[in-house]
Amino acid sequence: MNKEKLISHYLQNVRETKHQELLSKIIDYILDERVKEVRFSSLYRYFNEKYSKEDILFIIQKLILGKYKLLDIAYTFYDDENIEKSFSLTKKQFKEVEKNNSYIHPDTGEIIPIDIFRKNTTFYFIPQRNFLSSVVTS
Repeated sequence: MNKEKLISHYLQNVRETKHQELLSKIIDYILDERVKEVRFSSLYRYFNEKYSKEDILFIIQKLILGKYKLLDIAYTFYDDENIEKSFSLTKKQFKEVEKNNSYIHPDTGEIIPIDIFRKNTTFYFIPQRNFLSSVVTS
């Protein structure tokens, strides 16, 4: 698949011009920059705050839930005791924590209550490399 066909697919579901423009730019960013992860705050800064946070989240949602999943969500838990220590979680692991209402610390085995876990966890997006490697950018 080529990049233009991919962008065209997503544009079918985006009505507003500003969203269409943003969608194309985010796809370009993901393909051209070959980023390993996409953080919401990084995108906001990358576009010099030209687009609202709501607009960026709207487009990210399209890229996560679309027929071609360009992005997947992942999480990082930061240890209260050692802020430099962090632990990555997949979407499946995060759902398991939510279901159990607690997180078992990977190093200490301590049970972390859900409210502390949520406070110390951030999310980010991972470009789906298997799919993206099949997209021809030229």
